[in-house]
Amino acid sequence: MNIKKPIIALLSSILIISSATGCQSYAERKGKEAEKLKEMALDYLHTYYDDDFLPVRLRSKSFVDPYDLIVFKSEKYNAREFAVYHYDDNKFSDNYFTLQLEKEGQLYFAEILKELSIEGSIKIGFFGDGRPEKLPRNPQFEDYLNYGTMSFTIYVFTETQLAADKRKMFIDTLVENRFNPSISFITVEISLAEIENYELDEILRQAETLFVVKNSYSISVDFEVEEHPETVYIGSSE
Repeated sequence: MNIKKPIIALLSSILIISSATGCQSYAERKGKEAEKLKEMALDYLHTYYDDDFLPVRLRSKSFVDPYDLIVFKSEKYNAREFAVYHYDDNKFSDNYFTLQLEKEGQLYFAEILKELSIEGSIKIGFFGDGRPEKLPRNPQFEDYLNYGTMSFTIYVFTETQLAADKRKMFIDTLVENRFNPSISFITVEISLAEIENYELDEILRQAETLFVVKNSYSISVDFEVEEHPETVYIGSSE
């Protein structure tokens, strides 16, 4: 009788069971770690902000991103999403300030448009990871401007393409005030009143159908202005 086959079958069964048990234990452990991380992130947020938060997704650190990323929704800001960053030293950072400052920033630059007699609608999009180190927890927009690092884009939406001299007037005003954000002047298919009703993310997702033409600029830390190639959207009616 060949006893090798039953022994091999038995060993295979043991390996399969051990593998399944190991995978289950690993999944359970990772699940518990994720829940603990969400709880820690919530404790961190409630330490600084008067708001209610709902965790919606988590992405573990990688070679590209040296942090765990937890995305939350804010009740105070109508379920808008923001990110919390968890680093190896068990420290947290966040970009909740982008929700706090967005409206105030839009009003700030809308006033400049008004002073220049330019008809348009302003939106601001922040970028970058985490909170600037010296920015107060409940800042004013001018606190952010005074911080010096301006990681945001000003979107100026208009119903007809803004003339080059008008665009230059707006940019020159930014440079005179020592501001160096990115700027996009975007002609849209819909009215400015409709633009006001949309969040920036919603507008950008519909760029191929809403946008007619985009003129973009960047201002360096030395306040040198660079104009980028004009973008014409073939999905528009023009």
